[in-house]
Amino acid sequence: RDKYCENYEGFIAIRTEKGTGSPGTPRNIGLIEASSEYVIFLDHDDLFEINALETLYHLINEHDCDFVYGTYASIDIDKPTKIVYPKEKHGYFSNLGQNKRAIAFPPPSIWTKLFNRNFLTSNNILFPTILGEDAIFVSKALFNAEGVYYAGDSLICYHNLNKNSYTNNISYKYLMEGFTSEEYMADLYGEYDDEFYKIRGEGILDFYMSQFRKADLSKNETIDIFPALYDFTERMNSLGLTPHVAEENIILYNHIS
Repeated sequence: RDKYCENYEGFIAIRTEKGTGSPGTPRNIGLIEASSEYVIFLDHDDLFEINALETLYHLINEHDCDFVYGTYASIDIDKPTKIVYPKEKHGYFSNLGQNKRAIAFPPPSIWTKLFNRNFLTSNNILFPTILGEDAIFVSKALFNAEGVYYAGDSLICYHNLNKNSYTNNISYKYLMEGFTSEEYMADLYGEYDDEFYKIRGEGILDFYMSQFRKADLSKNETIDIFPALYDFTERMNSLGLTPHVAEENIILYNHIS
């Protein structure tokens, strides 16, 4: 990373004394230390499309938005699959009420979004230090934004689901922090409109049922995590939601209930 500082103006390298255990902490450091008008976040194993930043920069200036975003391609076993949001409104919307589907799952794809830095700092929008930090961050941004543009046809990033990624290594910590973040978001969404969390739940329910089925947990870990898993499924049930992607998810959901 030091070579970028040596070869390009405007680069600085910030080192922490030890690993933070969460991507939220270094992102917050970068956000606070940045001096630019706009900010974007990229994980170490993901890649921007060649003209991604130019595309987002022109859009955020043209439409005078708090943030803009496009779509991404998920790479699993070297095969890219473009992720689309079929029910989400493309183009400009002045607030979340005009495009409620923007709050939904698939993932928040933090790497596809260019933010006005002053918008984030003035609303004290920072990343929490648990997994699910990107969903919480993007949710707060959507609730506070006055002007957003979704460029649904613009491929911004390639998200690399390699064998070492969190999504493919489902641990006790991953699940526990995921259920904790979902409880936080349910409370956050409820401050605005319960419909928002129902929209999110339509996708996140199958996601977590699948993740729990794939997790390699010990018997004690399974017992320990069950109260959080149960609370999550009861929250989904109270919204009238059931899994719909896989029969195995439906069976698991019914067993938990």
